[in-house]
Amino acid sequence: MVAIDKRITRFVWYKAPLSLPLAVWKSNIRVVRVVNSVGSGFVSYDPTKSLNGLLTIQTGMVVELDAIGWENGGFTIDNGEAAPTGGVSDHGVLQGLGDDDHPQYFNAARLTQVLATANEANRNRANHTGRQDISTIEGLQAVLDGKAADMHLHTPLQVDGFTADQIGPGSPAGNLIAVMQWMLARDTGTPTPTQLTAPTGSQATALSTTSLNITASAVPNASSYKLLRSATSGGTFAQVGGALASPVYTDSGLSNATTYYYKWQTVGNGTTYLNSPLGVEFSGTTQTSTTTTALTDDTSNAATFTPESGSTREQWGFELLP
Repeated sequence: MVAIDKRITRFVWYKAPLSLPLAVWKSNIRVVRVVNSVGSGFVSYDPTKSLNGLLTIQTGMVVELDAIGWENGGFTIDNGEAAPTGGVSDHGVLQGLGDDDHPQYFNAARLTQVLATANEANRNRANHTGRQDISTIEGLQAVLDGKAADMHLHTPLQVDGFTADQIGPGSPAGNLIAVMQWMLARDTGTPTPTQLTAPTGSQATALSTTSLNITASAVPNASSYKLLRSATSGGTFAQVGGALASPVYTDSGLSNATTYYYKWQTVGNGTTYLNSPLGVEFSGTTQTSTTTTALTDDTSNAATFTPESGSTREQWGFELLP
């Protein structure tokens, strides 16, 4: 199961009053609407990709760099080729720029340690495809919590539908803070496993006096199957045949005209799918053998006939009657 961490981190940047142009939140596929005290926006993410247990996140804010005219040499853009640098105040901004999906990154000195790790995957130009792959950031939330005092909230100003804050103490009075809302999406880990069901439709058909053909219906998501046998109904069942790729097995070496009892069990992968309970007992009986007795002639009561000469009747031992 994938869950979205509800904590929102705000990186801020200041500029001359009223110079902030229209800030448009880009709402791509798979977007999450995030809301906090300074407004709302969209952060898009890709639930099919993950890196070290964190989901791949896409930035959602689109602004025009030239129109804003960022001014401060202490901030540099991470264009995917170099580590972020910076050296002014405790403020910074993480946002997408221009009309494409290739995010660029602004950051400040005391947040560089956070952003440098977050941007690590984007330092390779070949991987710079518009996704912000967040690698493992030890103590990220603790670092950001420590910066909370530097992110003062003041009377919000409405700028073309986007809510911004006035700058906090220690910064030039009257300036605006452009707020980028960023959401960490964490994979909660292994989803709650599903217990499989035992095969159904079980049959045990006699093939001979010493073998039975055992079959059942396959179970979705099964890794393998176990077949267990007992000599008595409700008795002790023991596995036969090892791990079976399908619920089909020929049980041989059995006794003539004997009933055997069976149960199936579906085997899962041990993580997302667990083994099923033992299935319903079913039985089968081997064929009964047929004994054939050979017939022999009994000559113990045989009579000896010796014909006499001079008489046809006596010679042949029979008499023709009219």
